[in-house]
Amino acid sequence: MRARVRRHPLLSQVVVSYAFSWVLWIPAVLAWRLGCDPDEAPWWLLLVALVGSYGPSVAAVVVTAVQGGRAAVGTLFSRFRIWRVGLRWYLVVLAAPPLALAVAMTSHVVQGHSLGRFDPGQWPLVLGLPLLALPFGPLGEELGWRGYALPALQSRHTALTSSVILGVVWTFWHLPAFWAPSGTLISGSPVTVGAVAFYLVFTIGLTILMTWIFNNTNGSLPLAVLFHAMTGAGILFPLFPDLTDTAIALITRANVYPVWAMAGLVILLCGGRSLAGNLSPQTATAVSPVITRRGPARRRQRLAPPMSHAAPVEEAPE
Repeated sequence: MRARVRRHPLLSQVVVSYAFSWVLWIPAVLAWRLGCDPDEAPWWLLLVALVGSYGPSVAAVVVTAVQGGRAAVGTLFSRFRIWRVGLRWYLVVLAAPPLALAVAMTSHVVQGHSLGRFDPGQWPLVLGLPLLALPFGPLGEELGWRGYALPALQSRHTALTSSVILGVVWTFWHLPAFWAPSGTLISGSPVTVGAVAFYLVFTIGLTILMTWIFNNTNGSLPLAVLFHAMTGAGILFPLFPDLTDTAIALITRANVYPVWAMAGLVILLCGGRSLAGNLSPQTATAVSPVITRRGPARRRQRLAPPMSHAAPVEEAPE
């Protein structure tokens, strides 16, 4: 088993992520579908669902430990210490998600719908929503998806291709949650091919933006976690307490357009190779995998030409 993990570390991380999460999520979803009121769900059922969201990170730690032991795991977690990345990137992370949502809400109004009354007294809740969202996805996922999977993909593919692949993996990892009362943008609604396709397109666009942020902040996980929390919190909705579930669903679907407008602009300005222009050797090293395996993984990092001058990445023991 260890030999297989070392031969196929990225595939192993994805498989363990799915297995860990689905083993916990499927029984929880079945319990909800068989009559458990989501508003009165027992605490243990909510805990099972929460623990399931940590599948990607658990898988990353397990695979990294098999590849390189405790030292490699420490290097993986060290991405959480990358927080001095410049004020402008914090502004980007804090402003981009509400800006996209504001555009979607404006589009909703232009189409003849109403947002209802505006309640500025809800600002404390707006500011607190990202913090409340942290345990329900961002902290459980980002060590796995951005901390491990994205650098591994970028060691073999361009940043844009890596983002598309990871977007697909990320989308269908949520599959059991499609039928849950909440957890994804289409949870609580009929699960149709169109709804899944919408969620896939949205997630790929979001992944491109997250790769852009990751590659421009030396592989910072705090920024990835914060952006994830800001995106998933529906941060402006509390300011309009009269919004119905139907209106929120329509606005959420419309949000795919500003997200992809931002993603398209990033691709146009930065290029799909790195989504960060010409990376410096230090940055190219920072967003490289924690561990590479011998053989095909020795191929030159495709993020940028300067990678050939970067410090070598630790090799996994045979």
